[in-house]
Amino acid sequence: MNIDYSKLTTDELWDVHENIDKERYPERYADLLKEIQKRNRSSAVNPNQGTKPSRHLIGDDEDDETFVIEFSSTGSKVPRILFISGFLALNVIFFAIQLPKLFVTSLDDVHMYSMELSSVECKKDIVYDEEDRAYTYFDLHIDDFEDRFSALGINEYKCRQLALSLSQGQTVSIWHKDGLIYQLYSGNSPLLTYGYLKPKIRSMQTEGLWLFWMILLFIWIFLFKSLVNAIVPGTFRKDD
Repeated sequence: MNIDYSKLTTDELWDVHENIDKERYPERYADLLKEIQKRNRSSAVNPNQGTKPSRHLIGDDEDDETFVIEFSSTGSKVPRILFISGFLALNVIFFAIQLPKLFVTSLDDVHMYSMELSSVECKKDIVYDEEDRAYTYFDLHIDDFEDRFSALGINEYKCRQLALSLSQGQTVSIWHKDGLIYQLYSGNSPLLTYGYLKPKIRSMQTEGLWLFWMILLFIWIFLFKSLVNAIVPGTFRKDD
């Protein structure tokens, strides 16, 4: 039996929409959607005609729902406290891991090492980004007979000049951390200063950091309503 949905009020239409068995009555459901769409178009043309505004695009009701966790203002506060604590802990962990990358270790906290050079190399690297754009970097690598130390992303002229001027057997003073050069001297003559290398070290440390900020922003957007609900229960609801 076909039902004339045009005779129903808008509220009645939505009540049927929320309760109809779509699998059992596919033809009725199709007729129902047509009538709701017709009402929605009519409402858009004449917003003052008194029909109820469309809630969602038909067929997208479930997909468009915002993720919201609801908390009760009565009873135990433990779930709310755990959610807020977990959210804050997540942010603290994020900042504890990522913020130190913005700071470059002071030269006073960097190990100074005198070494006899065994080899010096200025290495050119070409890196391609996601849009296939090429970026050229010059890295200075100096070796003693056991270890390698590197100054990354320095000026091409400076890199090539040092590779030519430094010779095997020459003694230099190097301030380094985990093989990364923070300062380089030959006698009392500065070859690479801390002030010159500091921004390059910071740039290397923060490479890709924007991705973590985007992830944190997404977490805030995704959980914001739930966080507010944990603080003030009932502020947001799943059917809002």
